Amino acid sequence: MPVDVSKTTIEMINQFLIEYDRIVAQISKSYSDDEIVSFLNRAQGMIVDELYKNRRFDLLGSLFVSDTISSGIGNSWEITNSVYIDLSTNANITAGVKYPVDVSVALTRTGYPSSSGRIKCDPVAVEEAKYYAIDNGNSKMIFREPKVYQKGNYLFVIYDAYSTVTAIYLAYIKEPTKLAAGSPSTKSDLRADLHDDIVTRAAYLAKEATDRLQTKQG
Repeated sequence: MPVDVSKTTIEMINQFLIEYDRIVAQISKSYSDDEIVSFLNRAQGMIVDELYKNRRFDLLGSLFVSDTISSGIGNSWEITNSVYIDLSTNANITAGVKYPVDVSVALTRTGYPSSSGRIKCDPVAVEEAKYYAIDNGNSKMIFREPKVYQKGNYLFVIYDAYSTVTAIYLAYIKEPTKLAAGSPSTKSDLRADLHDDIVTRAAYLAKEATDRLQTKQG
């Protein structure tokens, strides 16, 4: 059987102290467990950001979530032929959304040809969205793939004049669960072979904080 290399919060804290001692050699600033966990949470957030930026989805599998959103879909105030969801408050979203990865919709099309089914959305830049607006003189425009774009916590889906969106299927990378000193047996959501990287990154963040403090005091 494979060896379990995952670490609980308290194991990360203990390894942090060892790693920090190795980096600094002589500790001039001690940190409480709450402060150490704060560094650990910053470190795991930074690692997720870097992996996403480099499209290393193979290392982010433990953070992937897929939700079906059938309520809380509103008519957009930006473009007449679009709907939106609030990624921070929609009750159908089961985890905090860090990065949307894939969006599809359940769509009914009237007219000719009529159809219904699940269709993958085509991502567009915010500045391009207006070109698909019915109120921009495009009332007869037909596009098979609805368009999707994001502004802040809002996700917008644009559809043509012959379509109706009845549900949104959202696949995303969720916010990693925050570690807490008061829950020492919890583990990071990131895969186990990244736990050492979290601890090492956290120790370097702590050293940078110590160096800034010493500079101010000097």
